[in-house]
Amino acid sequence: MDILCLEFVNSSWYITHKLFADPLRDAEWLMKFADKWNIRSLQSPTEDQLVSLIEIRSQFAKLLRKTMVGNKLTKAEIGLVNNYMANTNFYRQLQDQKGSFELHDIPEVPNWSWFMAEVAASFSRFYSSEVTNSLKMCQNPECGWFFIDESKSRNRKWCDDTCATLMKVRRFRQKQKEDERYSKTEK
Repeated sequence: MDILCLEFVNSSWYITHKLFADPLRDAEWLMKFADKWNIRSLQSPTEDQLVSLIEIRSQFAKLLRKTMVGNKLTKAEIGLVNNYMANTNFYRQLQDQKGSFELHDIPEVPNWSWFMAEVAASFSRFYSSEVTNSLKMCQNPECGWFFIDESKSRNRKWCDDTCATLMKVRRFRQKQKEDERYSKTEK
């Protein structure tokens, strides 16, 4: 299940993994990300806009953690989300997409405030749905990705098979070490 606010917050993972850099500071990555979510016609962000993007990511990560454990948002937190959504003007337009029609929200000014409003709207749709009951955070301490547990038993612990395999290998190796220590003390 693709949810803009989750994917945006999960971008912080890359700060400590793979490239060891914040992808929000990579204009090409950020533009592709926005394009993926049909948020187009944006200029590369200024330094102030980048700071705002990093801040909103941090704020929404806190809101997602709070949601994940079943806590309700405060009035101030709801106000924060609403302020991001109120920070832009748009109109709706029905568009023909190769024979099928889609309704699109079109910003009066396509800028990073529009992008942040879309992230806030995504969070709002998510928060007001039953899907919040399936929100989890990967239990790999080096990951921390948010994901939607769509398994039948709702007991998934890992964001994907890579983290699951990694953690199983770590547990196996830890058990081997403990067994070796135990067998040495027995002698």
